[in-house]
Amino acid sequence: MNPWLSALVIFLSLLLWLQHSDACPPRCQCTSSTRNRAIICTSENITTSPSSFPTDTTMITLEFTSITSIGSTAFVGLFWLEGLHLSNNKLASLPENLFQDLTQLHTLDLTNNLLEALPPKIFNTTPALRFLALSENRLAALDPEWFQELKQVEWLDLSRNRLQTIPPSSFNSLTNLTTLDLSHNQLEQLPVELLCNLTKLEKLILEGNQLYSLADNFFKPISNLKFLFLQNNSLEKLPTELFHPLPLLDTLDLSHNQLRSLPPGLFEKNLDLGHHSTKGLDLSWNRWHCDCHLAYLHEWVATKTPIFYSLEDTVCSTPDKLKGQPISALSQKQLLNLC
Repeated sequence: MNPWLSALVIFLSLLLWLQHSDACPPRCQCTSSTRNRAIICTSENITTSPSSFPTDTTMITLEFTSITSIGSTAFVGLFWLEGLHLSNNKLASLPENLFQDLTQLHTLDLTNNLLEALPPKIFNTTPALRFLALSENRLAALDPEWFQELKQVEWLDLSRNRLQTIPPSSFNSLTNLTTLDLSHNQLEQLPVELLCNLTKLEKLILEGNQLYSLADNFFKPISNLKFLFLQNNSLEKLPTELFHPLPLLDTLDLSHNQLRSLPPGLFEKNLDLGHHSTKGLDLSWNRWHCDCHLAYLHEWVATKTPIFYSLEDTVCSTPDKLKGQPISALSQKQLLNLC
C-alpha cells in the first residue's frame, strides 16, 4: 500500500476514535468546562450501562435507571474521574475490577441498589476515595478487605442494610474517618475493638438497630466525637463511665430505648454536652422509673443547664402514681423521697 495512503488511513482511524471517545453516551446529558466534564444519565429507560465515556470525564451520574449490572470495562481509562454516582439503580453485583483505573476517585455513591455482597478487593484501586455510600442495599455481612486500602476515607455510610454483626477489624484502616453511619441495620452487639483506630471520628450514627448493651470502654478510642446517635435501640442500662472518654460530646440522642435509670456520674466528663448545639440531649420515650436513682440527672440538669430535646416526652413510666409526668416537672426532693 502507498505509504501516504497508509498514513491517511491511520490518521482517519485516529480521528474517528477521538470523535467516538469524546462523544456523549446515548440518553445522557453532557456538560463541560475548562477543567471538568460531567456525564448525567438518569432515565428509567436506560436498561444497559453506557459502554464508553470520554476519557477526560471527571464526574459520572448514572442514577434512577433500570440497569442491573455494569460491565467490568465500563470505566476503563477514566483516570481523571473524581465523582461516580450509581445510586437508585437495580445493581445486584459488581465486577471486582470495575474501578481499576479510578485512582483519582474521591466520591462513590452506591445507595439504594440490590447489592448483597461485594468482591473482597473491589476498592483496592481507589486510594483517593474520601466519601463512600453503600446505604440501602442488602449487605448482610462486612468483609474487612473492602476497606483495607481506603486510608483517606472521611465519610462512610452503611445504613439501611441487613448487617447483624461486624468483624472487629473491619474499620482498622480508616484512620481518617470523621463520620460513620451504621444506622437501621440489625445489630445487637458491637465488638469492643470496632472503633480502635478511628481517632478522628466526630459523628457516629447507630440509631435504629437492636443494641441492648455497650461495653464500658467502647468509646475510649474516639475522644474527638461530637455527635452520637443511639436512638431507637433496645438499651436497658448504661455503664457509669460509658461517655467519660468523650469530652467534646455535644449532641447525644438516647430516645426510644428501654432505659429505666441513669448511673450517677454518667455525664461527669461531658462538659460540652448540649451547650453548642440546637439539639443537645434527648432522653425521651424511655421507660423511666422515677425515684431517687434519677436524682443525679435532675441535679445535673439544674447545674449544667444543657439544651434538652423533647422534654415533654421525657416522662415517668413508673411508679404508677407518677406515670406520664414529665421528669422536669418533679423536684429533687420528690425523687429523693421515692426510695
